[in-house]
Amino acid sequence: MKLKLNVASGLLVGFLSLIIFAFTLGVHTAEAQDINATDTLNVSVTIGEKCIVDISPASLNWSQPLDPGSEGSNKTIQIENLGSVNLTHVWFNNSYPASRPFGTGLSTAYDSGNWMVIGNYTGGGQFYFPNRVEYNESSEIVYLTGPGSNQPPAVPYGRFRNSSFEYFWAVEPGTTNYTDGDFYIGDTPHTQDQTGDADLSNNAPQGLTSLGDWGYRAITVNGMAVCVAMYHDASMAMFYKFNMDAPGADSCSNAQYFINQSSDGAIVPGASGYARVAPYVPYGVVYNVTDPEITGTLTVIVSANG
Repeated sequence: MKLKLNVASGLLVGFLSLIIFAFTLGVHTAEAQDINATDTLNVSVTIGEKCIVDISPASLNWSQPLDPGSEGSNKTIQIENLGSVNLTHVWFNNSYPASRPFGTGLSTAYDSGNWMVIGNYTGGGQFYFPNRVEYNESSEIVYLTGPGSNQPPAVPYGRFRNSSFEYFWAVEPGTTNYTDGDFYIGDTPHTQDQTGDADLSNNAPQGLTSLGDWGYRAITVNGMAVCVAMYHDASMAMFYKFNMDAPGADSCSNAQYFINQSSDGAIVPGASGYARVAPYVPYGVVYNVTDPEITGTLTVIVSANG
């Protein structure tokens, strides 16, 4: 029986070897045939004039908790031209609360879009709010002296909040309403450690130019060249830099496009622009233990016009 088993095994191995050999002979590498003649077909595709922009990433999240009065790490966004025309101008706007959130005790009253600042991708430049919206104060700031030496001010006043820095402002009415009145703002910030410029009577009045419901003015706040727009009833002030849709932006000398082809070059099809984004969380933001995340939006706007 042992001999028969070995013979059968040998026959089986030989048979398998024969099959593998036959299969190997049947496999060959394809080779191109000899070229005897050629002809060329012309193709043509007409491209449509289309402006398409893609922003990546689609969302930014600062999951590490940030304290009131702190600045979050900056993150980079890519502004890619997916269309067929040059992106000649890029600017931003951001969401903001519909009313004064401070003092409400409601985390849902706040909007994190109003905290976002934008900076150049290369670094070294200053960060600016696209449009930071502030509402006038509802409670007294007893140590603040207004433009008429009133303490507290007898005219509408508030704060321009910039993370841990707060600059006091006030506005006096003009001939019609507050759109053509005089605007005052402090030179040095109020912080947790210092009172700052709390006597606005020593500051020069800055006249607003009326645009109907809004008045605007180019101002400098502690070295920051921005614009301010004041609502007609002084209930709301907007501090802006990179929002060219803000009231008076076309005429305010401190407003600018984030990317302008005349100075920065256009973003051609297939190319990208870049920006750094960071949150400047002001003092007085509510912590909600059940839902500590506060949301908002930042919108990138582009134009293909020369």
